[in-house]
Amino acid sequence: MDIIIFITALILTSLYSYKKSFYHLHMFQLNSYRIERYMKFIQANAKKILNRYAIAFITAILISSMFYTVIQEFQNIIVFSLWFVFIVIRLYYLYFKNERTKKALAFTMRVKRIVIVMIVLNIILVAIIAMTSLNLFGLTVLMLITPLIMLASNLILKPFEFYLKKYYYNDAKKILEDHKELIVIGVTGSYGKTSTKFILETILSQQFTTLVTPHSYNTTLGVVLTVRGKLNRSTEVFIAEMGAKQKGDIKEICDLVKPKYGVVTAVGPQHLETFGSLKNVINTKFELMEAIADKGKGFVNGDSANIQVGMKRFSKVNYVSYGTNADNKVKIVDVNQTIHGSEFNVVTSRGKQFYQTKLLGMHNILNIAGAIAVAIELGMSYEKISMGVKELKAVEHRLELKRQDDYYILDDAFNSNPTGARFAIDVLSQFDSGKKIIMTPGMIELGDMDAELHFEFGKQIAEVCDIVILIGQNKTKDIVKGLKSKDYDMSKVQVLKTVYDGFAYLRQIVTSGDVILIENDLPDNFNE
Repeated sequence: MDIIIFITALILTSLYSYKKSFYHLHMFQLNSYRIERYMKFIQANAKKILNRYAIAFITAILISSMFYTVIQEFQNIIVFSLWFVFIVIRLYYLYFKNERTKKALAFTMRVKRIVIVMIVLNIILVAIIAMTSLNLFGLTVLMLITPLIMLASNLILKPFEFYLKKYYYNDAKKILEDHKELIVIGVTGSYGKTSTKFILETILSQQFTTLVTPHSYNTTLGVVLTVRGKLNRSTEVFIAEMGAKQKGDIKEICDLVKPKYGVVTAVGPQHLETFGSLKNVINTKFELMEAIADKGKGFVNGDSANIQVGMKRFSKVNYVSYGTNADNKVKIVDVNQTIHGSEFNVVTSRGKQFYQTKLLGMHNILNIAGAIAVAIELGMSYEKISMGVKELKAVEHRLELKRQDDYYILDDAFNSNPTGARFAIDVLSQFDSGKKIIMTPGMIELGDMDAELHFEFGKQIAEVCDIVILIGQNKTKDIVKGLKSKDYDMSKVQVLKTVYDGFAYLRQIVTSGDVILIENDLPDNFNE
């Protein structure tokens, strides 16, 4: 009977551990496999992870498993039955009542290696437990320390991962060094870097064989994978997006690719929780300018006050500023925006030149101007640049206009920031039919400025939107304060738990001609 009970308990424990281990591995991946970030996530989401149901479950199974080892044998079946009931109830909620994830766990080679080590560790621990008299209690504890086993597996693999990363890095570096004629352009900024990267690709590909880091690949590993997997002898221009969450991140990429040109799209209050201050953000973004100081040229958004601060520190850098301000070397004038696209002129040393694009929003026009400045530096003609600008398409989830039956969706769900959100609301204001609806969970990683910036966001929403759908009560409380400060009709505000609830509500209220702005969609490792 004890063997049957142990095997049954082992199966149920395995089912529980399987589900929980992949959840924690998923969160570990979303936190860039960095233990300190993962632990911050656990701390920030402790109430969500250890809710009253989880605490009741843990208490119940621990007590029942402990009693199993100290009572008379004829009572073991009764105690095990209680333990069994507790486990089955919990498994039901884990497998059938759990919230859906927005971005699934990516089964990379690193994840697969961690899973293999986790399996081995679990087998070893089960074998040890089987040799003790505390087998049911041991299995229960094993089930509850799943996150620790995941972290232990990562630590065991750490020397191997370090060696592998170094090997891949050096291999990519050799490939780049052997490609001596390659023009390398680095693109960074608190926001706009991915859009600018793809804008550059479209324009420069009118004349050059161009390679960009795909999707949102903006880490050293992402650049390494691109170089090793896609760079070849025919590539003339390589555009590397450079992201950063802490000091030195951009320098590490620059040390690898050695860019000749660098574009800084904007600097703002992004990732303040990891950077600590706006000054640190500015200094880190300008690691790109440091890398090109002696041999290349920088292209910077001259309308950004924070970039102006940064350029004062790097006055020796040869750079071109672009934007709407009169003192920019590449100046945007005569802007005309509609829901169908944008028209504008750009004044350069070549004179005034006219451009048309299907892209929406002033931030996209700024990004295009930066790309035009780079294209001029590389000797491209107006005709080829203009053709590239006309061919531009919206990057997925970055103010992407979608027609749905008889209403519109402005999809700006990717990684919202204060400046981008303001531009998105400006675009929404240009629609003149139907209701203007916004759905947002707010913004993330704003540090000490979180409350202030969300309050301003609420005020901006109040000026334009007819209906407001907020996702998550805690994160959006300062948006609500901003709305109230403008005497907004709070009967038009809905605060819902998840984005899925938001879409369900939208289906109930949307009518012909409405425009829905989806402003940000928090990843699964952020508490809504």
